[in-house]
Amino acid sequence: GELKLRLPYFLAPRTSFTQTLFARNEHEIGPSPGGVEAQPAFDLFSFGTESRVEHRFTDILTGAVGLNFSRNDFSNVDTTALTALEQELAEDNTLFVQFVELQRNTSDSILNPSRGTVLRGRVEHSTTALISDVSFVKLLLEARHYLPLSQRVLFATRLKLGGIEPYGDSTDVPFNVRFFAGGPGSVRGFALNRLGPQNQDGDPIGGMSLIEGS
Repeated sequence: GELKLRLPYFLAPRTSFTQTLFARNEHEIGPSPGGVEAQPAFDLFSFGTESRVEHRFTDILTGAVGLNFSRNDFSNVDTTALTALEQELAEDNTLFVQFVELQRNTSDSILNPSRGTVLRGRVEHSTTALISDVSFVKLLLEARHYLPLSQRVLFATRLKLGGIEPYGDSTDVPFNVRFFAGGPGSVRGFALNRLGPQNQDGDPIGGMSLIEGS
């Protein structure tokens, strides 16, 4: 559930402000007919708020900065399938994240593009010096390209790269910060979240880096 307040004209032309309140209750997904579980053996309840200021520099270039505060509580953790280190990744945590985003979009449609490119970048930062329980820097880059081959045929490509680097007293990041890959919106041919590190029972535990392509 989310509640958003958006001010489309904030302090200056082409600048908007969005305040969001959210609560998310993510339950472990049971085995599919093939016996595959999409989520690790835990449930996660998160709630918090996000403040975001976005500016449109040109018709194709936009940028945003913001703050995200969240409380993340794990439950029903299957500790028998996790090593001692992995059990620490499922500890309840508080995060206060600062982020910066940049996007260059030359596509001809937001909903159904047929030509052009979309380039996105996002950097997140969290530190124990500002409320957070863990210190890290997280980078996510994505590129999409659309090329019409004929009136009814479109060739679309996508590449996504990501990395997380903990620092200070933090040596790792919790499950709710890690990357999960696999599935129809990620890499086809893999079940949801099944492309990446797994625990002793074969359930996904997320990774510190990400490469997706299609």
